[in-house]
Amino acid sequence: MIRWPLFIIGLGLIVCAFVAKVRQPPLATAARRVTVAEAVALVRDSAKCFVELEARVATDRKIYSTGDEVSKPGFTINPPDQVYAIKLSDLESVEVEKYLGNMVRVEAGRESLYLRLQMVRDRAFEEKQVMSERLLASIQGSSLRLWALSDALPSDGPEAKRWLSQQQFQGYLTRWKDVHANRSRPKFSHDLQKIYQFAEKEYGRPVPDNAYLLLSDSKSFPQPVSYFYCPVRDSQETLFCELTSVTATNVPTVLRGVLEPSKLELYQDFEKALRTKLPARIGILSLESAESFNQRAASKLREVFATGAGLALIGLIGIAWKAVRRSRQRAKG
Repeated sequence: MIRWPLFIIGLGLIVCAFVAKVRQPPLATAARRVTVAEAVALVRDSAKCFVELEARVATDRKIYSTGDEVSKPGFTINPPDQVYAIKLSDLESVEVEKYLGNMVRVEAGRESLYLRLQMVRDRAFEEKQVMSERLLASIQGSSLRLWALSDALPSDGPEAKRWLSQQQFQGYLTRWKDVHANRSRPKFSHDLQKIYQFAEKEYGRPVPDNAYLLLSDSKSFPQPVSYFYCPVRDSQETLFCELTSVTATNVPTVLRGVLEPSKLELYQDFEKALRTKLPARIGILSLESAESFNQRAASKLREVFATGAGLALIGLIGIAWKAVRRSRQRAKG
């Protein structure tokens, strides 16, 4: 049944690899000398290029990725390798939003009431079975503005009891409405509106629209800082240089690297992190050589091509075997 889908998917990957190679040929190893204004103009195009420009980088305005644990927001101005203490009184101010995507800690327990979001296996002719559950509780004293959500836990197991008994909750701070985007592994499949309605019924008051959620998981730890982005000065907030903690200590005045134009929507949380309006297209400058970029790009294309060829071959073998079996059956008939 899957032979044709495998063949088609494999063929599609092969085509994608060829198209990508045509659209982005290897970069020239000689850097193109440009000014900051000329580099900004290059962002209007979609092609990557190896450039060299004299510019200063605003290393005091770092933008960090929030890592794999949180996808909304995708970027923050706070280093992700730290835990930030917040107070319940901070919830009354919009300043708490600067910690969105970061791991925070609040010194408070939970309300006596809590919700058990159960994942049930429902098979025909079998009794329903609770496989695991997530615990959802409002933080005491937050007036339902701050909640904590556990990871998927065995139902009524010791982990659930430990989670409920905490007097201090720690986790990634997100908006309640973004829970589906931020809890995809395992998938958070519960209907948010129904949870709101149930919570309102149980607590006797509605959940605020601007409620926050702590993704509280005992396995979650602050993420190490591997890289960050800094604006290039005098680029009208269009160019951003990708740096590491090592390269940031001695950023050269002549920047030499690969400029990758991009739509802002791929980095839309840059605006929220910097609290400023950005143009529709920006450019990410990574300080690497053209040779290094070409090697990485070629390696990725080879992987895609090899995967596509493998899937297509498996599918083709299945199609051929099916055809041979049909031919034999007809000959016997």
